[in-house]
Amino acid sequence: MKKTLILFLFAALPLFIVAQTIEVNPETKRYSTSAVVPIDSTVMDVLYTKALEWVSMNYKSAKDVTKLADKESGKIICTGSYKTSLFMKEGWIEYTMILDFKDNRYRYTFTNFSYYSKGSGTLNFEDSMIGKKKVIGTTEEKVKESVEGLTAHLKKAKTNDKW
Repeated sequence: MKKTLILFLFAALPLFIVAQTIEVNPETKRYSTSAVVPIDSTVMDVLYTKALEWVSMNYKSAKDVTKLADKESGKIICTGSYKTSLFMKEGWIEYTMILDFKDNRYRYTFTNFSYYSKGSGTLNFEDSMIGKKKVIGTTEEKVKESVEGLTAHLKKAKTNDKW
């Protein structure tokens, strides 16, 4: 029973890590969310390569969204957006995603959030906006989906793919 509980807690740990909230970073004064996610028994080079693969599979044009891909330092920076229908009109939430890799772990940071629509133009999350809680809540859900997808893809790197 005790072993089962301990195994459950370790298995659930990544779920707690992913449940980050988007808050104002005291250093940058920008809304952001960041966490370190463990990926056991996987070297930095493999994590980096699998992350680039994930970016290619999850963005329309990996070339257009990838602003930095430095294998030596283990860093990838991408800009992206997702469609939303907040405020009863079509718009986009834009963001920057920073991924840093070390052996057995990676750190994600999502920052530089803004809302864009044809009627409103661009509103940074730091700006005054109606419905900010809803915008941030929706963005947290999308970030969580991205982190869960990336983490699952990186964990597949550990499987021995012989074919």
